[in-house]
Amino acid sequence: ALEELDLASGGRLWTAGSDCLARILLVVTSVTRLDLRETDLGSAGIKKLDTALQGLQLRHLGLAKNHAGSEGGKKVADFIQGHAAKMGNLGLPVALASLDFGENLLGEGGKA
Repeated sequence: ALEELDLASGGRLWTAGSDCLARILLVVTSVTRLDLRETDLGSAGIKKLDTALQGLQLRHLGLAKNHAGSEGGKKVADFIQGHAAKMGNLGLPVALASLDFGENLLGEGGKA
């Protein structure tokens, strides 16, 4: 089963690519390490991946340098909270082992 998917710096996914990736991740749910650094997802692309990410048992997630903005930052925070609850209910380690979300310029709306 596919456990690692590394698309980092491999090109621009943008919103259209995130649509395709989301459909793939709804089927290939064995991924535990997903690296999407520097793929220009933007906040819209991150939002499109939300449902697919919830179906994974992720331990490592890379989303650095994706122009996430405050909306993308909020979506990632919501994902982390929901992910922890789901993993706990399954009796699995609750937290992500690593999250790379650097250099996304969250702005004022991204403050905790």
